Amino acid sequence: MRSCKNAVLFLIFISLMVGCAKKNEGVIEYKITYKQSKEDNPLINLMPTSMEYYFKDRKILTQIEGWMGVFKSIQISDLSDSSNVLLMKLLDKKYYYRRSLSELPLDFEDLKIDNIEYLSEPIDFKGYKCKQVRIKMADSLNSEYLFYYTNDIPVLEPNRNNPFKEIPGVLMRFNMSLQGLSLQLEFENYRDTVFPESVFKIPSDYKEISREEMNQFFNELNAM
Repeated sequence: MRSCKNAVLFLIFISLMVGCAKKNEGVIEYKITYKQSKEDNPLINLMPTSMEYYFKDRKILTQIEGWMGVFKSIQISDLSDSSNVLLMKLLDKKYYYRRSLSELPLDFEDLKIDNIEYLSEPIDFKGYKCKQVRIKMADSLNSEYLFYYTNDIPVLEPNRNNPFKEIPGVLMRFNMSLQGLSLQLEFENYRDTVFPESVFKIPSDYKEISREEMNQFFNELNAM
């Protein structure tokens, strides 16, 4: 049960890692890989292998799902009114929580960063000119990662609603570690496409809950 709990927390957290777009429309796709092998941790067989990021004008949606659709996490942000909605589906439970981007993140969303160091040497990555940044986390392992980001994709405040809001560009490769699992998200594709406004609507079968209720839900999950 604890392994399932860790997977749920991990899925939600990685869905929060991309930010906000300016007046255009398209989809950015990320590939997800794991440091551990499927042999070392069979749970990885149920973990997601990709993340999708939709943007249209001032609206953004990040989506990821695992366990063959049993779990889904969606984040919808609107820069025009600084609103943010987290939707979570687990089996038959479907909840959402609204907050302003100016408010503190939920307890399980909070990621402590100790230091961000910008490196002078540029790098070409997936056909884009990228810059490098070294991130040191304030965790028990003092984890350190090397991120890539680019200004070649026209996105406004790309990290405003995630823990890396100081990084002034679209994240192209980044790492994270949570609950004993380490993964890397890597830019896979950027395509112009058209999709309906309804993509950013909250489904009618989701129930709105308060900040306290959402935190309580994950505290209970963590205690399993």
